[in-house]
Amino acid sequence: MTGLVDGGGWRKKHLDFYTPDGAAALARYFQNFGRAESWCSNVAEMPIKCPVAPLEFSLPRGLVLQERGIRDKVDITFATPLPGAIH
Repeated sequence: MTGLVDGGGWRKKHLDFYTPDGAAALARYFQNFGRAESWCSNVAEMPIKCPVAPLEFSLPRGLVLQERGIRDKVDITFATPLPGAIH
C-alpha cells in the first residue's frame, strides 16, 4: 500500500473503506463518478481480515450505477489473490 500512498493518488483515485477518513473520501469520489469510467475493487495484500468485504462493496455499487442509468458505461473489476471470490 505504500506505493499507492506515495504515488499522489491516495484518497483521490485510490480509496479505501476501512477507516472513517477513507469512507468519507470514497463517498465524495462517488458523488462525481460518471460515465465511461472503471471501478476496480482490489485486495492488495494478504491476509485480509474479511476477504468478502470488497466483494460486498462492489456488488451493491453496480446496483447504484444501474439506478443512475450508467451501469452499462462502467467497467467493474474485482481482483483478489484468493482462488475465488469467497474462499
